[in-house]
Amino acid sequence: MKEGWEIKKFTDVLWFQEGPGVRKHQYVSSGIKLLNVANLVEGKVDLSTSDRYISIEEAYGKYKHFLVDEGDLILASSGIQVEYIDKKLGFIKKEHLPLCMNTSTIRFKSLDTRRLDIVFFKYFLQSYNFKRQLFSLITGCAQLNFGPSHLKQMFLPIPPLDEQERIVGELDCLSGVIEKKKQQLKELDALAQSIFYEMFGNPVENDRGWEVKPLKEVAPNKVYKGEVPSVNDKFWLLNLDMISSNTGEIIQKCYFDLEEIGNSTIAFNADNVLYSKLRPYLNKVVVPNEIGYATSELIPLCPNGDVLDRTFFALLLRSSIFVEYISNKVAGAKMPRVSMGDFWIFPIILPPLSLQQQFAEKIEKIEKQKELVRKSIEEVEMLFNSRMEYYFN
Repeated sequence: MKEGWEIKKFTDVLWFQEGPGVRKHQYVSSGIKLLNVANLVEGKVDLSTSDRYISIEEAYGKYKHFLVDEGDLILASSGIQVEYIDKKLGFIKKEHLPLCMNTSTIRFKSLDTRRLDIVFFKYFLQSYNFKRQLFSLITGCAQLNFGPSHLKQMFLPIPPLDEQERIVGELDCLSGVIEKKKQQLKELDALAQSIFYEMFGNPVENDRGWEVKPLKEVAPNKVYKGEVPSVNDKFWLLNLDMISSNTGEIIQKCYFDLEEIGNSTIAFNADNVLYSKLRPYLNKVVVPNEIGYATSELIPLCPNGDVLDRTFFALLLRSSIFVEYISNKVAGAKMPRVSMGDFWIFPIILPPLSLQQQFAEKIEKIEKQKELVRKSIEEVEMLFNSRMEYYFN
């Protein structure tokens, strides 16, 4: 134990509350937004895709004690993979209000801000120390499911307040550097989109008058039929939560035993472009570089190389104009999926293949720049993790 630090139970220094179980039949088309696990993204509260509401009457009546306050720290408590719990948290900001908690979320407040800085506690929740305690209480689960009864058994290290503030300042600085570098990646992705529109125009309206053919004709659904290689007798399975929105980057490759793969999957190879038909507004389009299995929510498209460059095709599907168009061609309110009838007949623009390939070369250069930025992010993240280890573990 570091000099001057204390070990305290959560209940000694924190107030916390689990969200209520608002039922689907209580959802309304407008009113007070509900805070769900999906709104906790990369350490922030993101309500941009929130589409669940409760009536004003219920929010300020039956559920008024679950209306969050500015500065509340929110943590997801169910339905997430254990390795991503440190990303599924965030602070409530003024612009989020009014907002009501829903199931699978827990909010925290410091009982005494002179004893515990809530931002210091947020960093503790991202530490291995917290995960180790949590996993010891809920062993054997691929996905987390915990609540106040577990948190009441947990402890955290607490230095003097001025030391907490110094630690927060250091970790905030490193986090800020990481965020700036991630913003550089977004700007490079925006540049790729800009180049696409500059070279090819609007892919939905076809304002340049390119030749067009139905998508199914130039990029049919083609499942890989060959052998899928294994790594230590396990196979790569790509699920939607392992794909970054808008960029199609693979967050992490997860490997499973063959019997765990299941029947509701497809095989793909490096000839495919994988397109997610579920919630198309999330914009998940992957250009794989090797063979694997994927959830059947991903369609293994196989662009005809004689008329359609794979990189060009993927960027077209990721373009904001196409995403907006296809997001209005869906079926199902709760789990909207692309209407495949509309998808397959969509007229794909076919500029000269040489022009598509010129575009692909530009994108390759951008990808190399992105790789350099990613490496620098990894270096700063290593430093951040070492400081977290030092302070909390």
